[in-house]
Amino acid sequence: MLQCNLLDEGKMVSATQILIQHGVDGDQRVWKPTTLDALNKEEKFLEQLLAKNIDILGLESIRSGIHGPFRVFPQLSLATPSGHPKHPDITILTGSGHIVVVEVKRYGNQELRDRAVIAQILHYASLFSELSDDQLIAMFGKRHGESTWADLIDPLCGDDSDGNELLELLN
Repeated sequence: MLQCNLLDEGKMVSATQILIQHGVDGDQRVWKPTTLDALNKEEKFLEQLLAKNIDILGLESIRSGIHGPFRVFPQLSLATPSGHPKHPDITILTGSGHIVVVEVKRYGNQELRDRAVIAQILHYASLFSELSDDQLIAMFGKRHGESTWADLIDPLCGDDSDGNELLELLN
């Protein structure tokens, strides 16, 4: 492996940390790793970026069985037994019938160090598992006007799926 270092604004930068994009017009664009702090961006910025570019997450996998198309629900409201709704950062309903929850945390967030984020995701999963068929339809269909499970799932799954079988899988 060839390791070389470049001088960038007076600091040494490893060449393995730089991506150079060559355009068809001959222009070069240099990409370097950075942080949200360096960009002066909040966690919400990353959350919005991921919600708009869900392919970044690499969800589709033969091993997991997850495949698109995907329907993205930022800040979906989940009812809790205590009556205080919870809002996962991003909830994704997949064409394979999976519900994927994405919780965005910045590196400096203490919840990453004490496993609180794991408990948070498990809490979301338990809330989803308690929902009835009608509640799932109301939750995932209300933004697009679907009133039945078939109305909700058919556009995601195509002609070769059985919406009722998928509903059973979710329950």
